[in-house]
Amino acid sequence: DRFYGFLGGETHYFAPAQLVEDNTFLDHDVYRDGYYCTDDWTDKAVTWIKDHASASPEKPFFLYFAHNAPHAPLHAKADDLARYSGVYDIGWDEVRALRAARQRELGLFESPPEIAPRSPGVPAWDEVDPARRPLLARYMELYAAVVDNIDQNIGRLLDTLESLDCLDNTIVILTSDNGANGIGGIDGAANNVSKRLANAEDPVWVRQMFESGRIGAADSWPAYPLGWTDVSSTPFRLYKSTTMNGGIRVPLLMQWPRRLLDAGAVRRQWVHVTDIVPTVLDLIGVEYPRSFAGFRTRGLDGTSFVSVLTSAAAPARRNAQHYELAGNRGYIKDGWKIVSLQPPGKPIDLQNWMLFDLSADPTEIHDLAAARTDKLNELIAAFDIDAEANNVYPLDNRNLRRSLTVPPYLEVSIAQARTFYPGTGTVPLAVVAPLVADRDYTLTCEFGYAPHDHGVIFALGDAIAGFALFARDGALSFLYHGGQGRIAACDTLPAEDGRNHFELRHRTLGGRKGVGTLIMNTQIVATLDMSPTTILGLGVGEGLDIGRDRRLHVTARYGSTGVCAYSGIVVHVRIEPGPQAHDSFANRPERLSQRD
Repeated sequence: DRFYGFLGGETHYFAPAQLVEDNTFLDHDVYRDGYYCTDDWTDKAVTWIKDHASASPEKPFFLYFAHNAPHAPLHAKADDLARYSGVYDIGWDEVRALRAARQRELGLFESPPEIAPRSPGVPAWDEVDPARRPLLARYMELYAAVVDNIDQNIGRLLDTLESLDCLDNTIVILTSDNGANGIGGIDGAANNVSKRLANAEDPVWVRQMFESGRIGAADSWPAYPLGWTDVSSTPFRLYKSTTMNGGIRVPLLMQWPRRLLDAGAVRRQWVHVTDIVPTVLDLIGVEYPRSFAGFRTRGLDGTSFVSVLTSAAAPARRNAQHYELAGNRGYIKDGWKIVSLQPPGKPIDLQNWMLFDLSADPTEIHDLAAARTDKLNELIAAFDIDAEANNVYPLDNRNLRRSLTVPPYLEVSIAQARTFYPGTGTVPLAVVAPLVADRDYTLTCEFGYAPHDHGVIFALGDAIAGFALFARDGALSFLYHGGQGRIAACDTLPAEDGRNHFELRHRTLGGRKGVGTLIMNTQIVATLDMSPTTILGLGVGEGLDIGRDRRLHVTARYGSTGVCAYSGIVVHVRIEPGPQAHDSFANRPERLSQRD
């Protein structure tokens, strides 16, 4: 009935780029002081629950509360972060050992499993340069602070249910969508958006960000290093995007005080996320409909595990499941598992299967593929049956290219010239990003100008990356911010009193390099190095504002806060896209492979 949140893959915690309520975009000009999205989601959830209790207390409710935390970027509130100062100075090896000991204490495993080795390339903490350890520890402090805040807000939500006298009769389920995130790589990232595109970060800039206390702040986009990913995946091997247990095994907590009476008990039987819906329906005595609105329903993939909830001795209701993500495949059946991992962007090898006996080796350390070819072939055949039934093939291991490009038949319509006008909301990235992403383009702007005018004429992007045309102190300026402190600017564009025509002719040079020619009223006035070229297609960052710069500013050079509305007249901004760079993501050869 209601929706509140964002629709991208990740968002800024202090200033989400584009919120949606129900079916309406919310164009917040600015966010209140102290805004933090996890708090905001919880505020809205609490309000809705109270509204429901006031208006329809006799009716049950369903609340799906999907946190983006602790997904990157690891933005943390100062108070939360302060609680973890110095906690992780002991390093990832010792913290991982402590995690494993705690798991044994809680009885999560029937027998303590062998801890998987560190992920490839991750050094022992003792081998890390002591000068780098405070920076690496800070990334984990950020992660802990983000998770701590989730915990606080789950507590607020449960307190609300208790205050309304409905906690005892509410089924509460808490789980995660995947294993720990490894996108930060060996070193972590202060701005993971640009690092994922360039495969590197400027270490001098990162050190400056750390020493100024800005990693985790609004102008950063952090992700923690793989050493801490291994800690979060304890005791398993590897991480999110892989089909190893470190990427697919996650916690599942359930509470229903009125019916589930052995609070705090541990269940080790295997369940899959698709089992949750049939289990909830079973618990509340509702049958899944065979049809809806006159159409036959798809049917359920999962199986109810109510018997497991009510009896620790009940057998597991599931014995098999297939997995696939980014070309990585996995299949579990009767305690055996096969895994095939595909390096991103490399030719797919359909035959590189591993085999593990999960009953004896849950951390997948001992590959038995060569010794048990009979079991390997049995599981491969079973996987392919499930894969065909669920449209797994063709495999796609393009990594970033999957997020940054669209099929050729959509490119024709998406990358057409568009004109944008003042008095409208922020133009979403989905509309404007394809027009400027690592390609030639011409941007023109018609606007009125007088020496006393001030404010932002147009702005695309935010403090992470972007560009803007603005007036301040009797001068007109254009600035390009490529991320990691890379700024190119022209501070004195020769505007005339009255109607003006600004033009940016951007040309790509390949290798994420670009050059921009600035033209005012037909006169070439500057040439700027606009490297790295703009790529705003990751579902992150802000779109295009006309006559202002909402939320996070592209630059502090505006000299003011708020939306920095332009005091003059903006007629329109037009973007005409040209060819993409010859070596752009969109022009790389396909890496797709059918099973056969």
